[in-house]
Amino acid sequence: SIIAISTFTKNLVEDIYNCPITIIPYGTTISPKDELPTLEPNHKILSVGRIIERKGFTYLINAMPLILEKFPDAELTIAGGGPFQQRLIDLGRSLKIDNHISLPGKIPQEKLENLFAECNVFVLPSIVDSKGDTEGLGVVLIEAMTYGKPVIGTDLGGITDIIIHNKTGLLVQQRDAVAIANAVS
Repeated sequence: SIIAISTFTKNLVEDIYNCPITIIPYGTTISPKDELPTLEPNHKILSVGRIIERKGFTYLINAMPLILEKFPDAELTIAGGGPFQQRLIDLGRSLKIDNHISLPGKIPQEKLENLFAECNVFVLPSIVDSKGDTEGLGVVLIEAMTYGKPVIGTDLGGITDIIIHNKTGLLVQQRDAVAIANAVS
């Protein structure tokens, strides 16, 4: 028997090997803090992941000007390192919103936990990349939900095992900055 972490990965395995496959959902290693900080009125948006094409972070940054029209105090943090980090920084500059975007790179666990606790919404804007790769699950969504945060993700890959639209979060089409902005605001 084979074990998969999501319906998406189960379907991928079934395409190459015909055998019984059991889905065992993935958990989280992050425990929520007993007391969450008191937040001032703000709009803190968080995304976490390796900064690579399939994470779709460019679409989240492209959504920021629309989000800022409704919430001028909005701040976006994308935590994680990777080869596309400078591209995202350059995109924020070209859109003249770099003062609303933070890309701290790979951060220690304690700081990550604080970011989850302090954000108002978590967004995972994943896409199917140029190599055909996408999210097998989206563990960061589970981590955000552990903190009781509203989550937004794209309707692909294993994300749809975590987010049931309008029940456990919001799903949007991939590569759609307008849909992301509308879901956030």
